[in-house]
Amino acid sequence: MSFHFRMSPYLPKYARALTVSVSMFLTGLLPTFAWAHPCKRISIGDSFLNKNTSARLGPRRLTFASLQGTLIGITHRRWNTYIPYDLDQAQLILQKRGGKGKVEVTVCKHRQESDPGTPILRFTIPSSQKKDRTTHIKSLRGVKHAFISVYLQGKSPLRKLAYRIRLKRPNQGKIHPPQRNKLGPVKGFADLHNHQVADLAHGGGYIFGHHARPLKACDGKSHGTLLWTDAGGMFRGKHPKQTQPYVWWPHYADGSHQQVGIKELKQAWRAGLRLLVATAVNNQALCTLTLIHKKKHLRCDDMDSARLQIQAIHEFARKNPWYRIARDPWEARKIIHQGHLAVIIAVEISNLFPRSHGDWREQLDELYDMGVRSFELAHETDSRFAGSAQQHGSFFTILNALKRFDNLRSIRDFFGLSQKLRKPEYCEKKGANYACNKLGLRQEQGVAIGAQLLLEAAKRKMLIPLDHISRRARKQVFEIIRSKLAYYPLFASHSRFDAIMHPQERKHGGTEEYMLSDKEVKMIQQTGGVFGLRTGINVMREIPGCLKKKLTCWGSSESLAQNVCWAARTGLAISLGTDLNTGPVQMTAPRFASNATETHRHDGLPTACPQNVTLGIVGPKGYDAAHKLYTPVSKGKKPWGFDVRGLAHIGYAGDLIQDMQKLGAPVRETAMDRSAETFLRMWERAYLPRSASPLSAQQYQRYMGTQSRHYPNPLPPVRYNKTYRKALKKALAQPQKAQQVWEKQRKKIQ
Repeated sequence: MSFHFRMSPYLPKYARALTVSVSMFLTGLLPTFAWAHPCKRISIGDSFLNKNTSARLGPRRLTFASLQGTLIGITHRRWNTYIPYDLDQAQLILQKRGGKGKVEVTVCKHRQESDPGTPILRFTIPSSQKKDRTTHIKSLRGVKHAFISVYLQGKSPLRKLAYRIRLKRPNQGKIHPPQRNKLGPVKGFADLHNHQVADLAHGGGYIFGHHARPLKACDGKSHGTLLWTDAGGMFRGKHPKQTQPYVWWPHYADGSHQQVGIKELKQAWRAGLRLLVATAVNNQALCTLTLIHKKKHLRCDDMDSARLQIQAIHEFARKNPWYRIARDPWEARKIIHQGHLAVIIAVEISNLFPRSHGDWREQLDELYDMGVRSFELAHETDSRFAGSAQQHGSFFTILNALKRFDNLRSIRDFFGLSQKLRKPEYCEKKGANYACNKLGLRQEQGVAIGAQLLLEAAKRKMLIPLDHISRRARKQVFEIIRSKLAYYPLFASHSRFDAIMHPQERKHGGTEEYMLSDKEVKMIQQTGGVFGLRTGINVMREIPGCLKKKLTCWGSSESLAQNVCWAARTGLAISLGTDLNTGPVQMTAPRFASNATETHRHDGLPTACPQNVTLGIVGPKGYDAAHKLYTPVSKGKKPWGFDVRGLAHIGYAGDLIQDMQKLGAPVRETAMDRSAETFLRMWERAYLPRSASPLSAQQYQRYMGTQSRHYPNPLPPVRYNKTYRKALKKALAQPQKAQQVWEKQRKKIQ
C-alpha cells in the first residue's frame, strides 16, 4: 500500500526517522511488512469506491501499459492482472522514477483466481546513493492462460522508491508489415458489425448460448437480469419455462439468446459470407449494476471484457480452420481466395483506454498486437475521446449518468455530476426536431487526445467508423481526415440513413443523431469508404419507384430495402452490418408468417404484409406482462427459414440480401452481394498513396465498381404537423386498424 506524507527537510535525521515510524504505525501499515507472503490468491475488484490509483486499498491492476506507484520504507504493494494472459511469453518492465530505496520483486503465476500462485521470478532493485532512473526488463515464460502478479517489498526503512510498472507483449509497439499480393477480386458478401462472442459480454449474464458449442435447451433461469427485462421483444430476459433451440429461438425479436452460434455461422459462410468484422462489445455501467446471473470468471470492466472476447475469437479460429483472422487487406484477400471466412477484429466500448489502465497509446498498441484493426471512438455513452451520438431518448441521459457514477474519482466529481448531465443542445441541423450531443472530439488538460487517437489509429492502418459518435465529432473527424491524412477512408459499420427515417420511428425509436445524415454519407464517399447497413426493425419511409411493389411491411426486408435504394442514388457501396447479439434490439422482421393472427410492432405499425402476418411479437395487450410463451414456429418440425422467421440468426443473412434483390432493390448497383471486395478495396486505400483531393462520385463508382440509379420522383420532405400527430395517436389507440390508418395518412405524413 502506498503512503504519502510531507516532512520538513530541516528536521534532524532522528526526528525524521521517528516521524516515519509513528506515521506508519498510525496508518496501520506495520502488519503489511516483510512477513507478507509474496504469492497469494488473486484479488479482483474495481468498484467506483476503489479505483486503480495509488490510494487503492489492496492489490492494484497490472496492465500492459505504464502505471505509477511509490513504496515508502518497508511497506509493500501487490499488482495482479485481472484476466488470464493469452501468450506464453511476456516482459515485465520496472522503471525507477526517483528515490533511493531497496526493493525485492517477486513475480508469480496463477492458473486461476483461487490459486495461491507459484513464484517464477525473483530479483532485487538495489539501494543507491543518488536518484537514478534505471529500467529493469525481465522475461516471463510459461505464463499462457495464467494470471500474473508482482509483489514489491520495500527493504529500506527510511527511504522511498517511486517507480513505473507494466507488462509488455512480445510484439507490442510494432506495426504489422502487410504481405501484399496480386490476387484478383473476391466473391461473397460481408457483415461489418457482428457481436459473435457477446455471450461473454456484460458479465455473461444476458445472452444464453455459447458461440462455439451447439445450442441447448434454455430453462430461463441462467440469464436475463433485473435490468435486462422484456422491453418490446419476444423474451428479452427471463422466461418461465424450458425452451428448445430452433423451436422457440433464435428469433428475430429476441436478443437474449445466441444468434451467431457455430452452426448458424457455418450456414452463413456456405451461403456466401466471406468477410466478418467480429466486434467485442460491453456495457460497463449496466453490468456493474446487474445483480444476478453474472459469471464469476467474466469482467464488467469494458477493457477487460473486450480482451476476453478477443481471446475467445482467437481460440475459435484455432479450433475452426475455415475461420481465419486477417491483419491486413491482402491477408484477408488470400484467406477468401482459399475459400475461408476472413475475420477482422473490432472493439465497441465506451470506457476506451481508461486512465486506470495506464497510458492510452500503450493500450492501443496492446489491442493492435492482439489483432484489433478497428474500434469505435465511443459507444452508448461519451468516451474519454469523443462524445456519443444521442439515441434511445431519455435513456441516453440515464446511461451517461450510470457511467459517470461508476467512474467517479473524487468528491468534486460527485458534486459536479448534475452539471455534466445537462440535456444535449447542440445539433448541426438547424431546426432539427431532436437534440444532439454538444461534445465532439475531447481534450484532456489542454491536449486534444481525441484527435491524437485518430492520428495514431491511421498510423497503424486501423479503420475508423463514424457510428455512435456525435454529429459534432463526425464533423471534426472528417476535418482531420481531410487536412492531415489525405482523405484516409472512413466508413459506417452499422447505421441507417437519417433522410429516410419514418416520422413514427423518430417519435418512438429515439435514434435520430445516431443515423447518418446525407452530408456525413458524402464524407464516406469522398474518402472511399463503405456503408454498413444495420438490419434492425427500424421503419423507413418509402422511396417512390424503389421496389416492384408498394411498401406495406414496415420493419421487414421491404423497409430495409429503402436504404439500399437511397444509397444507389449516388452509387454508394453498401454492406450488411447486422449488429446481431447486440442485446435488447430486434432484427429484420419476416414478410410472411405461420399463424392467422395479424400482429403489430409495439408502437402500432404492422411488420407483416396485409395478406400475411408476422410471428412471435403479439399485440400490446398480450406479451410482456406475464412473460407468456406462444405457439412455437416450427411445432417440432424443421424451421421454415427466413420467409417466416426473419433475420433470426446470422445464417439467414444471405437470404436477406436475396429477398431484397427479388423485391427489386438495387443490390448489384450498390455491390451489396460482393461487399467483401468493396470492404477490402476501402482497407487497401488506407495503405496506398492518396490524393489530397476528395473522390468525386464518378471516381468513387469506378474504384468500388458500383453504379448509380436515378429515381424520377424525389422523396418528399417530412412535415411534423397536426396531421402526423393525429394519425399517430389514432394508430396507437387502435393497433388492430393501424394498417388502414397508415395507408390513409401516408401522403399527408410525408
